Amino acid sequence: MAPIAAAAAVLAVVMGLLAITGLLPGRPTVSHAHRVVFPGGGRILVADGHGLKWLYPDGQTTRIAPGFIGATLIAGGTRLLAWRPTRNTKAVAPCGGCYAGFDYYLMTLDGTGRRLVLSAAATRGNVQVGYLSVEA
Repeated sequence: MAPIAAAAAVLAVVMGLLAITGLLPGRPTVSHAHRVVFPGGGRILVADGHGLKWLYPDGQTTRIAPGFIGATLIAGGTRLLAWRPTRNTKAVAPCGGCYAGFDYYLMTLDGTGRRLVLSAAATRGNVQVGYLSVEA
């Protein structure tokens, strides 16, 4: 379930970027001399398989949290709720190559001040614990 959710999140970001740039398949494109890809000049939070990083309008990136596979902005965009595969040795993955669960952390926007807010539960036998929603 987690890999499907991660893939859906990546697809949503890609589709959002395509919508912003007007490159959705089957839609007419309009050429502008000064296309603005990042309205407002902001940044985009990206999980690239190696961790979290910020992507800036000029193409520069800043890695902020290695090992994390996803995050969401909370507290009015002032903090991150991020998750990574658990390091709980008692949590057993249901299959080879699968995650045994996720640990959830609260952190600042630059990846510092990490605080574990929910750890993956230990499992027994073929019981796998999952969380439908985590909020800080």
